This record gives sequence, structure tokens and C-alpha cells, in this order.
Amino acid sequence: MNTLARDPPPTRHAVEDTLPLLTRPGGPQKPAAMAPERAAHVPPATRPPIFRPLMMSTLLGLPSAEQRRQALHKALRAIGFDALNIMLAESMDSVLVPVSTLGALPDTSWCDLYLRSKHYEVDPRLHDVSGSGLPCLWDIDSLRADTLEGLPCERAERFLRDLCSTGTRSGLLFALRGGSGSGRSLVGLRSRHEGLDWMTDALVGQALMLAVFAVEHCADIAPDSSEEPDAGALSELQHGILHCLRLGMGDKVIADRLGLTTYNVDYHLRKLRQRFGVRNRVQLVQAAQCAMLM
Repeated sequence: MNTLARDPPPTRHAVEDTLPLLTRPGGPQKPAAMAPERAAHVPPATRPPIFRPLMMSTLLGLPSAEQRRQALHKALRAIGFDALNIMLAESMDSVLVPVSTLGALPDTSWCDLYLRSKHYEVDPRLHDVSGSGLPCLWDIDSLRADTLEGLPCERAERFLRDLCSTGTRSGLLFALRGGSGSGRSLVGLRSRHEGLDWMTDALVGQALMLAVFAVEHCADIAPDSSEEPDAGALSELQHGILHCLRLGMGDKVIADRLGLTTYNVDYHLRKLRQRFGVRNRVQLVQAAQCAMLM
């Protein structure tokens, strides 16, 4: 894995050519050359700014959440990525540990499998982004080479096998500010392209811009916590946690029973307390029972 793109910093003209455009893997696609007689009449003052965020302006200008979602997905594909996922992560012993899914394109199937299988326990990318704060560039070969020492080989192979089953061969991982307290947003972009060399500095910059927008977009479309609690809208996992609470189970027992980590359980309990407007576990059970009986 790499926390920096390999090619040298782009020149002034390279940045002007690539950043305003959505590039394809293999390098930026330059616009057609201007005819010499016209180029001579273009004054330097009319040249566009070096960092012109046309993609961000376009995305922010869309009126609806669905339009922004579709445009974001289209922009990701234009620069060579097939999927994006955002997970809320908490810092545990200086390593970011994912606890829940905040959003994903085109769907959350990989996030669900990743959390359910606890792949974060053998994912070396988390150590890289936790320690440096820089983008993590990776491909399947680098993940295999950087598998954490001392962990069962079968766990690491299962992680790689599940990742490959999605068609993924390379990607980027960012750790961005988001959530509350020590929470961060882990933004992963996945691609079918082989190797690392296709991810240039300019492309990583475009991907970062889209990742920042995606995190803000998730916040914009988050459910309104002030709405009246609706027991029918609870997920199967939330129902399972509430059932365990009614039986008097502690966090560790709930985690073992539902195949979660204690961090996952704590996160969902906090979300449930916010949802029902209560402060402790006893009040949560009472509020949930009342809502379910209505």
C-alpha cells in the first residue's frame, strides 16, 4: 500500500488540464488543442483558475438528494471508481475501528459483509490511515503483502477473498473528520483497475474532493432524530439489541450473541437512546416497549 501517489507533482499546466475535468484511468484526457490563430488572441487574464472545482460546484448546485447521489456516482465512475462507502469509525488504541455504515454507492452490501465478518480486525489499511492521516492507495497485491503479522492467515485470506468477490482490485481510503468526539469518517473508493500506477496525484485530489462531498452529503440526508419514534422502522439488528436489553444482557454478552463488537453495540445503543429521547438503558427498554405496543 501507499499513502502517497507515485508520480511527481503535476506541473502548472498539468493541474489546469486535469482538475477541472473528470479523468479516466490511464491519465487525464486533454481537451482538443486550440487553433493557433485563436490561441494568439486569448489574453492570459482569461485563463481559468488553477484549482477550479467544477465538479463540486455542479454537485452542490443540484436541488435534490437523489440527483446529488446520481451525480456523485457518475463522477466516481468518470475517474475510474466503481463504488464508494462511508463508515463511522472510533479510535481504539490509536487505530480507527469501523462501527457502522453512514452511506454507500451503489449499495451497502460490502459494508454489511465487512462489519458482519469483522474484516476490520485484519485490515492493514486502518493502521495506515490512523497513523498518517494521508490517503491510503492500495491494491490486492499490496494488501496481501501488508497483512498484519500475528493474525490467522485464514482470516486475512477470507478478507481478501470477499473483497475480490466484489470485483475490486484497487482503491483509496481516506480518514476524514466526521461524527462526534473521536469519531472519524472512513471513506473508501473501490475500482476494478489493477495496480497502483493509474492513481495519479491529480486523480487522488479529485477523489478526495468527492469524498469530502460524500461525507457532507451523508449528513444532509441523515434521518431527522427529532421525528416521532417508529418501532416499525427499526432494523432487525436494532430489534435484536433491544430484545437482549429486555433480557438484562450486558454489552459483551449482546456482542457475542449478535456477532458484533462491543464498540458496535455501544454505538447502536447511543443511536437508540437518541432515537427514543432517553438517557439510560432502563428508560430505553421502557420507551421501546411502549412504542412497540402502540
